[in-house]
Amino acid sequence: MDSSKQPPILAAYNHKGGTGKTTFLFNLAHYAMEHNKRVFAVCLDRQRDLLRMLKGHDSILKTDEVIERENLVAFYSPDKMVDLDMGGFDVALVDCPPARDISIRISPTGFIVPINGFNAYENFSTVARDLVRASDFVLAVINCAETTGTRDLNDLREAINAIPDIEVYPEAIAESGCIARCESQRLPAWRTTHSRRAAGRKQMEKLCRHVLKRAKITLGTRTVVKKEK
Repeated sequence: MDSSKQPPILAAYNHKGGTGKTTFLFNLAHYAMEHNKRVFAVCLDRQRDLLRMLKGHDSILKTDEVIERENLVAFYSPDKMVDLDMGGFDVALVDCPPARDISIRISPTGFIVPINGFNAYENFSTVARDLVRASDFVLAVINCAETTGTRDLNDLREAINAIPDIEVYPEAIAESGCIARCESQRLPAWRTTHSRRAAGRKQMEKLCRHVLKRAKITLGTRTVVKKEK
């Protein structure tokens, strides 16, 4: 496999559950596809939530099911990053399992680490050095910011900033209904119901754009998709 032909690999990781990593990858996949980028998605997490969301409906997933549609190939590979030729794709997205050793073996271009409180921060701080060594960059994103007070939020941001060689996304992502509805509606935050004026919609789009640009992916013209009311 010629690594020079492989796309940037972006892996979402936190070994604490419920931080929003799968929801973010789901939105990132849609944002990239709406900019006419070919997306290769791998679900290493045994919960298979990313594959289920990308499939777009509630039918039962087969263990070896592969989702193929325009600009997207997604498959389930529990706890193992399969050595596949990803040539021809613009970006590869990996939903990591909680296991640190499996995640660092991916050696991605970048890790995206959602952090929704001090428990998630403490879990992240124990593996941050390993993630830095295994990738070109590690981006920490404070998620569900409204679930904590302003003082706690500032303390959390200060604690994350103190971790060496970690990039911290400058804007905390607020708890938002349009983001929460992504899983049930199988739609990105900007297309879920009642998302037109939601702050979370703009925040998610801005975050997706930041991550793709950080991975040096050039974004072209966006395909207009009919929005949900």
